Amino acid sequence: MEDLMDCVRFCLLPPLFLIFLQREQKTLVLNSIFQSPKIQETINKAFVYISAELCYLKECIFGLVKEFDPPEQRRWIFDKRCSYHRHPGGNQGEFFSYQQFLNYLQSLHESLPDHGS
Repeated sequence: MEDLMDCVRFCLLPPLFLIFLQREQKTLVLNSIFQSPKIQETINKAFVYISAELCYLKECIFGLVKEFDPPEQRRWIFDKRCSYHRHPGGNQGEFFSYQQFLNYLQSLHESLPDHGS
């Protein structure tokens, strides 16, 4: 689980969403993920990074958080089937729920062609 979560670029998530992740979650799966000490530390480092970036302290952040590589910026896509996607350049920091994410994944699953499996 921790190896998989290492692929998440937490530093590109909105600060309010990072705070949400630090709270107790409604599902057992999310609780088991976000109660991991390693994941909590990663989220805390990401929050410090984002806070410093918002305050134009990006140059100083590397002294505060050791062994931290800034994330590669994401390339935005837009999918009109997704209720929380925004056009590139739009309000990318808007909060969305885990349920909205699951609904979107379900819509992707339902849109796959049936190959007679």
